[in-house]
Amino acid sequence: MHPPVPSGVQRLTPAEGMQVGETFVPGNVNFWVPMYPMGRDESIYERALEFCPERWYAKPEMVKHKEAFAPFSTGHYGCIGKGYIDVVAYLELRTVVTRIILEFDVAFAPGEDGSRLLTQTRDHFTVTPGELNLVFTPVS
Repeated sequence: MHPPVPSGVQRLTPAEGMQVGETFVPGNVNFWVPMYPMGRDESIYERALEFCPERWYAKPEMVKHKEAFAPFSTGHYGCIGKGYIDVVAYLELRTVVTRIILEFDVAFAPGEDGSRLLTQTRDHFTVTPGELNLVFTPVS
């Protein structure tokens, strides 16, 4: 729902140009592939505007175009650490998130509604997220 580079990454079309659907794009043209709106496109994801983590583990049919999911970019300009992220960081993230969910009840802090995270986040090629205050209470 919130890619690390929501505006996407700039690319250059090949010198000979390229066909995108029914549109020909001339060669050597800079363009952006915006990840934020792609992540909310119903032609790419079923129930695109909803937080549905099960689309990634139990209901893969909800992802209509797997190639559209590229939070760390792709190709020559992709994240240099992506190969390592797939192996180590994803494993660590799964472990940490699972431990947090099992050991804590997580709730918004008093006066927090989550809107600042969406309205105050700034895209500077990477993201400066808006505030989100949470309370972690050990599960009894």
